[in-house]
Amino acid sequence: MGKDNSETDRIFSEYFSEYFEANGKYKGNYITIKYEDHKISDHQGHIVPDNKIRSVCDNEEIIAIAKKIKKTFNIKDSNEFDVIKSIIIWNPINICSAPTDEKRGQYPKNDIDNEVAYKIMEIHADANITESLSWRNALRKIILKPDDMSRLVSYVKESLNLLLSQDNTSDLVYHLFEWERITIQKGKKEVLVPSEINFIDKESKRK
Repeated sequence: MGKDNSETDRIFSEYFSEYFEANGKYKGNYITIKYEDHKISDHQGHIVPDNKIRSVCDNEEIIAIAKKIKKTFNIKDSNEFDVIKSIIIWNPINICSAPTDEKRGQYPKNDIDNEVAYKIMEIHADANITESLSWRNALRKIILKPDDMSRLVSYVKESLNLLLSQDNTSDLVYHLFEWERITIQKGKKEVLVPSEINFIDKESKRK
């Protein structure tokens, strides 16, 4: 992380580290389906990338929601600005336990993780998780127009509101589901994708 982000990342580590094992594996609750034998997901990846999230950290409406989260979860620090920024950037609602980009064929890099996004929306729709409906709609819209700033602001606000709806920090949630290996580039390369991925043509999307 760059110098500009170090304080934000320190705050995240301090206040959310209790939810991770020593090896970095998340040990809290999950908003999606949790599988007991899950060995592939080895890091916490942003759905909408943090470089986009950071670009709206000074939005007044977003800051107002983050302040409510700070108060609700009793997050204290001498530097309130960095606390607020950390809450916005590291909101668990926007993070999925997933393989690294290298294991996924250098995907998604600094772009929106469409594969994870659509898989999560699929799971939530199948399970009729109504409390995430506004968030899913905002996610769907930002996927369609990833450079639309108003849609980005709307997505971040809905993500924070969904986090705020949790009762307390013990309910902080990340997304988790199984992954499978597929072969691309005419059998020359193997990559990981969400299992039972019904929303894309695997071969056409991963040449």
